[in-house]
Amino acid sequence: RRIVKKLAARSDVLIENFKVGGLAKFGLDYASLSQDNPRLIYCAISGFGQTGPERNGAGYDGKIQAMSGIMAITGHEESGPTRAGFAVCDVLSGATAAFGVSSALFQRHQTGKGQFVDVSMLEATLAFLSGQIADWSVAGHRQQLSGNQAVSRKTTANLFKAGDGYILLAVNNEK
Repeated sequence: RRIVKKLAARSDVLIENFKVGGLAKFGLDYASLSQDNPRLIYCAISGFGQTGPERNGAGYDGKIQAMSGIMAITGHEESGPTRAGFAVCDVLSGATAAFGVSSALFQRHQTGKGQFVDVSMLEATLAFLSGQIADWSVAGHRQQLSGNQAVSRKTTANLFKAGDGYILLAVNNEK
């Protein structure tokens, strides 16, 4: 605790990904640490953000893939939903945190004040699914399992078995 407080007092950024309130019980939350360093950018990454009904839930990549709908569009009709081949929600949350911290640093350069950056893994993932969400919200089209087919849903934009390997075509229009 003493070492973290000492480091935070002279740091630009602190990033943590504990459950909500996990560091507060040790006096290592933003409110406590910013008293000694008002320029501190404190970024908390959690499954569901610091507020709301799910805030105390753990955020695991697979759980967020399922809840966000990624698994509902990943996989083949014959085999059903599947997880992405890497920890996609962890990566999207990290990228969102990097954007948030960068923005906070820019604002601090203008104002001299630090701030708290709250990153929800679920919300970060949903932001990257905006095309699919808009497709449902505006056009009423529910995304289906698409296997290796492109989002254009063109039959000519897919992965095909060819000889002893595969070929990916991205033929999305006549030209």
